[in-house]
Amino acid sequence: SSGINAEYGDGFQVKRPGDKPVKCTINLQLDHQPQQFKLDARLGRLLGIHTGTRPTIVAALWQYIKRNKLQDPVLRDQIRCDEYLQSIFNCQALKFSDIPFK
Repeated sequence: SSGINAEYGDGFQVKRPGDKPVKCTINLQLDHQPQQFKLDARLGRLLGIHTGTRPTIVAALWQYIKRNKLQDPVLRDQIRCDEYLQSIFNCQALKFSDIPFK
């Protein structure tokens, strides 16, 4: 028995006949391919990336916002758009959480 409880996670069990020690190698390969998104050409130029996963894009955009001090100091969930973001999102300000829907 492997002692793995399915309630706590995934696992596998190897059974073989006999009682002599055997050397073996187990290779596990991660096959995780998160969805890729293509950015608007203007946003891609601004951030320096043209395609990426959602976390990659959000992180790059957040870095741009922080670097350019665009987060509203009072309403912390609001982003004040500079001229580049205004041309992309067509607004003066927006909530960071609303960006994926723009």
